[in-house]
Formats: sequence, structure tokens, C-alpha cells
Amino acid sequence: MDQLHEFLVHDVSSINEKYLSTNAVNNAIDLRKNSLIFFFDDERVDLHFKAVSALEWLQDDFVFYSVAKPTEATLKEYYITKLPAVRGAMVPQVKDGEEPDQENVPQFQYGGKLDFDDIMFNLLKLTGKQAQYQKRQKELAEQRRAGKVKEEKKLRKGKKKTKKSGKATKEGL
Repeated sequence: MDQLHEFLVHDVSSINEKYLSTNAVNNAIDLRKNSLIFFFDDERVDLHFKAVSALEWLQDDFVFYSVAKPTEATLKEYYITKLPAVRGAMVPQVKDGEEPDQENVPQFQYGGKLDFDDIMFNLLKLTGKQAQYQKRQKELAEQRRAGKVKEEKKLRKGKKKTKKSGKATKEGL
């Protein structure tokens, strides 16, 4: 498990809780990116959160932060009652020509045990990419199946039978 934590490539930045609100709102307003903050009291960030942060499908839409051992004041401010928890600040929807309002940045919270698939699909749904992602996964599965079929056909063609015994030889495999 330690090796997974050490070598998993991710895009989670540790942040001081003093700057959390400012960074999350600035990302939503200025960068037009959603912020996800993982609050935890363990030794390290959850593997599921790290893995989700590395997904190419989410890179353009999200910034990932972690806050280790948040203070009681921070937990109260973000209405967090149990750790670990994920809090999100979303890009506000605005009409053409209007400026986004810093006071109306939509937020959400995800508490309890983290699950990679659950978080990933919810984030893809929030960004409108879920159908596109599922379509791509089906295409990849079909390509893998087609590749396996081709390999199996090659193996069958490559088997040679000896004239005397009729059994496959090692050279043919």
C-alpha cells in the first residue's frame, strides 16, 4: 500500500486551510474551474481521490486540493461533521454578458468512504462528460475484444501438426 501512495501520479495540491476559500472561489470565477477539496485526518490523501485527480477527462474542469487535519473552525465553516470529506466549489452558471458573482458559487459535499467509480461518474456528470466517457469506454472494450479475437486466430493459424502423430508441435505454438 505504501508503494501505491508513493508512486501514484496525481494532481492533488496540499493547501493551507487559510487560503482555501479564496483559492476555491478564484478558481471558479477567474479560471472557470471547479475546485475539489479533500479534508482528512489520516497520514495521507486517499488513493481514490488521488486517482480521480489524475483522470485526463477531469483535468480541464477541476483543481484538486487536500487539507490535512483541518481545525474545528474550518470544519464548522464548511459544515463538515465527519472525516474524510470532499467539498466542492463549482463554476457558477452565468448568462451571456453577465459577470459571475463571488457570493453565489455553488458548492457540494461528499462525505464518508470514498469510492473511485462513484466520485468519477458524479464529476463526469457535473461536467456533462459522462455520456462521452461511457461511449469511449465501450469503444475501447470493443477494440480490446477485436484485438483478442485477432490474436486467437493468429495462434490457431500458427499451430502446425506433424504428419505422423497429428498433434501440435511446440514450434507451432
